[in-house]
Amino acid sequence: MQIPRFLSILANPTSAKAVKHADSLELALASEGWTVNRTGRSPGESVEAVAERVEGSEVLVIAGGDGTVRFFSDIAIATDIPIWQHAAGNENLFARSLGMKAVCSSLLNAIEQRRIHFIDRFQAGSESGLLIVSSGIDAEIVARVSRERTGAVSNLNYIMPTIRSLPNWKAARYTIEIDGVKKVDSRTGWVFVANSPDYGARFDPVPNAVMDDDLIDTCFVPMKGALGAMEWMIHARLRSARLRGSLMRSRRFEHYAGSHVRITSEEEVRWQIDGDAYQDGQPCHEMEIAAQPGLIPVLMPVTNGRVSRAISQ
Repeated sequence: MQIPRFLSILANPTSAKAVKHADSLELALASEGWTVNRTGRSPGESVEAVAERVEGSEVLVIAGGDGTVRFFSDIAIATDIPIWQHAAGNENLFARSLGMKAVCSSLLNAIEQRRIHFIDRFQAGSESGLLIVSSGIDAEIVARVSRERTGAVSNLNYIMPTIRSLPNWKAARYTIEIDGVKKVDSRTGWVFVANSPDYGARFDPVPNAVMDDDLIDTCFVPMKGALGAMEWMIHARLRSARLRGSLMRSRRFEHYAGSHVRITSEEEVRWQIDGDAYQDGQPCHEMEIAAQPGLIPVLMPVTNGRVSRAISQ
């Protein structure tokens, strides 16, 4: 007698899109003979309680966006069960970085191949992240979106907050230390600390970051205000793969790698982590980011020999 194969689907309950995707995936998996455990995590619920419910799963399928993956990453760490993002959010950068497709066949092929890879996470202040933390015009926009949102977010939700934020935004003055060594001393600009090469709207400010090198990559872009921010975003957004090196060689790009980053600002500034407002958009003067190497088990997609650009070659 064949033992039924078992996995868990954890969906973002506040997103109708995520629930719909999870429903469809559950039906498709059941038709393939899988036993599916639909569960989640309530606000404030302990990691241990969720870990008990998913015990024995071959994989934790997370139906939702990047914030949902971040929310459930503690479960993967506690259980050592690999995660897979069934992309149902706005940007789905985690899935994009690793090449995961939101179709049942892609998931099943990955399960059969069973290639598990451990990726890094980072601690940023009081919160954890998987992709990128930044302070600049993007963090101001994310804070506005967070205040105004009433449900799931789409790109349309960013239009008016962007229009409202750009005219009056001015870059703050930052001091940046990498592993205890001062690299930027009281200069105005936009700062990114990345664990992944991907960012929203295909605007990828740190294209050389990878998710498994035990390091976090810091990018500082000197600028004064909205005009400089728009120029930089256009430059980053329009570059092609073959021109990626031109971004890294730009005089307006300063890149550093290390395991610990301490950033202080003369003005209080807002931060975003993986597309969510840090501390509900409350500004602060200091941020410390530390790499947490090899914490999260990930089920890697079948790639026919190609390696994701987010993974060390």
